[in-house]
Amino acid sequence: MTSDRSLGQEPALLVTEPLAKFLPTHLTQRQVNGWQKEISTVEQIDAEIERLERQRNGAFAQAEDYEQELEEMNERRIALAPPAFTGDKAADRELLALEQGASQLLQKARLARITASELGRLVEEAEARRAKEERRAHLGLHVGLAEERYLLEVELEEAMSKVVERLERLKKLDSDQHKEAQAAGLSMEYRYRSLVAGWLSSRLGGYLPLDKVEEAYRESLFDADEQNLEPGGEV
Repeated sequence: MTSDRSLGQEPALLVTEPLAKFLPTHLTQRQVNGWQKEISTVEQIDAEIERLERQRNGAFAQAEDYEQELEEMNERRIALAPPAFTGDKAADRELLALEQGASQLLQKARLARITASELGRLVEEAEARRAKEERRAHLGLHVGLAEERYLLEVELEEAMSKVVERLERLKKLDSDQHKEAQAAGLSMEYRYRSLVAGWLSSRLGGYLPLDKVEEAYRESLFDADEQNLEPGGEV
């Protein structure tokens, strides 16, 4: 009995985890279009692999059906052989027809297995292309992330420049304040370095090889600094 399975049956698209969710946030439209095209190519190859695998399985199934039918036909040929050779004309005619049918089935079975083998080769080629395209897509994402990293590091450098500039201003203020305190006959402790070091350590402790940070420095700098004066506050 032959199979009614179609070798050209089209499968649904293979659903895969979308690479698009890994896209960097700082993108040009050209980069977005390029990576979406690469991701789309991977998805198209997935669909192609699915289709080829179904066709290959269908070809194998047809080959098995042909071979099963051929086995049943051979059993009938064996049963007809004795009467055919002893002069039974009806048996001889049926045996001749069976032999012709068997030859056709054998050819069909061989063709189906050759087709399945060729489809298997195409699957392997498609899988290799998919791996190449997926690597290309990931490489594109890697480059995009590297570019985003550079832009963020530029922002950090600019922010750090502002922090250092303001720390230098604070240092100058601290020096001037000490001079004025001395002129006014006041005693003022020199703690600018420890104050700034403790405050920076409390903020950057996770990025620097530092020991335990004192709890006092976890406050805002203007709260941790006992030598400042809030505008409008009491002396």
